[in-house]
Amino acid sequence: MSSLRDSAFELFLEEAAEHLATLESGLLRLEQEPADGAALEALFRAAHTLKGSAALMKRPLVSTLAHRLEDILEDLQ
Repeated sequence: MSSLRDSAFELFLEEAAEHLATLESGLLRLEQEPADGAALEALFRAAHTLKGSAALMKRPLVSTLAHRLEDILEDLQ
């Protein structure tokens, strides 16, 4: 059971790194072009997915941070 949990956490970390990369590139894109709706949508999806994954993995600080980012991005739409 422990190795399954470890595998799930490793997968979470890999996916979280991808979402963080998406967030970074999307924020940089918005900095250059604030009206880029596609970038805003991609940012929102990444934050939303990270929030859910973190909650599933019992990482409440990451989930809360992603939720707050999601709220900010929603206000920008």
